[in-house]
Amino acid sequence: MSEIRFCPRCGKNVLDKAKINWVIFIVLLILTVIVGLVYLVYCVWAKEKVCSVCGFKPLEPARQNAIQDFR
Repeated sequence: MSEIRFCPRCGKNVLDKAKINWVIFIVLLILTVIVGLVYLVYCVWAKEKVCSVCGFKPLEPARQNAIQDFR
């Protein structure tokens, strides 16, 4: 699910990660389990990914000559 992307702020190729709002997820899970699970699926697959190092949002495709940093 994670892809290697280039972060302009870090200047490195990094693994992207999904940013999930856990408070919203828990509230939705308590209210209705199905809606909570739909939100989780949305965050993992459809929501825009962020840099795993600095949290910067608009990531670019991986670059061949960039520093590799997989944390």
